[in-house]
Amino acid sequence: MVTPSQCLRFGEAQCRDVSGFFEEKVLRDVLESRGNFKKLVEVRGSKTTVEDVLKLFETHSIRATPVYELGPGGRKVYTGIVSVIDLLKFTTAEIFHSLHSDECAPPNLDKDDTEFLKRPVSEVLASGSDSVVAIHPETDSLRALVEAFSQHTLRALVQSSTDKSAQRLQLVSQTDIMRFMLSHASELPSLMATSVSTFFMPNPVVFDISHRTVDAFVMMYCKKVGAIGVVDECGILIANLSASDLRFLRAGNISDLQQPLAYFLFSTKGEVRAPLCCQPSDSLFDVISAILSHHVHRIWVVDADRRPVGLVTLTDVLRLISKSMSIVP
Repeated sequence: MVTPSQCLRFGEAQCRDVSGFFEEKVLRDVLESRGNFKKLVEVRGSKTTVEDVLKLFETHSIRATPVYELGPGGRKVYTGIVSVIDLLKFTTAEIFHSLHSDECAPPNLDKDDTEFLKRPVSEVLASGSDSVVAIHPETDSLRALVEAFSQHTLRALVQSSTDKSAQRLQLVSQTDIMRFMLSHASELPSLMATSVSTFFMPNPVVFDISHRTVDAFVMMYCKKVGAIGVVDECGILIANLSASDLRFLRAGNISDLQQPLAYFLFSTKGEVRAPLCCQPSDSLFDVISAILSHHVHRIWVVDADRRPVGLVTLTDVLRLISKSMSIVP
């Protein structure tokens, strides 16, 4: 975990530069740098099933969507943002409940109990998810959003125009902040030069590829992580399994979760795909560049034998920045 003393390695002046950068920039700057307005993919919570959302995620290659209900006059009222992490928690809990199994004990999938996939996604929000974050793009500094994102908030729903009648809502993510930072790397030289060894999370959660897929998702649920490293019998990192992989789950293939993880990876991705990796000596600039170019949200830290020793997520990077800003008067 990052501590203020680690930030002091930059020096007080460098920390002040980081703080100043995020204080001066506003969310509008991020939205403008992102380019063309993208139509929001959203769902009505009471009319859209869990399986429908999974299909939507796969079709649009997205990991989250805002959820709304209709208020007075047919006006949309946004009730939350449902993500693959929320669906992982909901799905795993429902499998345990339907099989009368203790949580975090390996469930025995002896039947295709898929009723939970037909439930409205509004129930996922009721069981807990990110709420809509109120951010004003014209006036709120980027620091406010960075601090929210450093506390495991992954996305924010914002009004991208001062014209409220336009209803131009956009979803802003941690990835958008990373892309903006990279485009302004010359203004953050000390931060970008930070070594991965100073802030990565050690002892990552790993899983043997020969074991059942359902147990891998159970491990994610119980360890409260969004991804696990997949290793072979020698402990070598060979793949990555994340909550996003649940996008392939359907009523017709839920029994595949009983198969070894290797089978699941081949059936859903066509291969066992090597994950993105880095060395402890790599810089933050290198890590962010690699994460963005590969369209992922994490990078595994490995030793010379490709054994996993740590993990860097976008939340870890944002937490580093937040800590840097917090020690500046």
